Amino acid sequence: PIHDVAWSPSGKEFLVVYGFMPAKATLFDVKCKAVFDFGTGSRNTIAWAPHGRFVMLGGFGNISGNLEFWDNNRKKLIAHVKAPGTTNWSWSPCSRLFLTSTLFPRLRVDNGFKIWKYDGSVVHSETAPHEVYQVTWRPSRVSVFPDRPASPNAGQAAASTAAEGGATAAPA
Repeated sequence: PIHDVAWSPSGKEFLVVYGFMPAKATLFDVKCKAVFDFGTGSRNTIAWAPHGRFVMLGGFGNISGNLEFWDNNRKKLIAHVKAPGTTNWSWSPCSRLFLTSTLFPRLRVDNGFKIWKYDGSVVHSETAPHEVYQVTWRPSRVSVFPDRPASPNAGQAAASTAAEGGATAAPA
């Protein structure tokens, strides 16, 4: 089965998550030639950052909220973290931050949101004492923000969080 297909913002390649769990993810060029194999994992979702440099492969719904942040330019895993209960997700217009949220009516408990940096570190977390119906980024043109590469130490912040028992990460 095919779980998700998404074109990169450049329109020069697309990513497919397919197969039985653990699902495989493969990047293809416009001629449908396989360019890169992301391996297998608990995933069913693709989310490209607006600039196309970063991509998130995630497992939501019946999968426990796995997030894999990849640097598409270097074809390298930056971080692997967990966001259980996630019902909504999106990249910020700057392509540096990723929003996950647990919303009503899909889930009545643990409503709130987390903002992650592309390296898997949590920038902000908020749990609401009541139902949350929507969380979204303020709209902005992508051209307002420069396309910056990953920091040389990307992934190390998430790795230190993992060492403390908060998440699992693969250093860049």
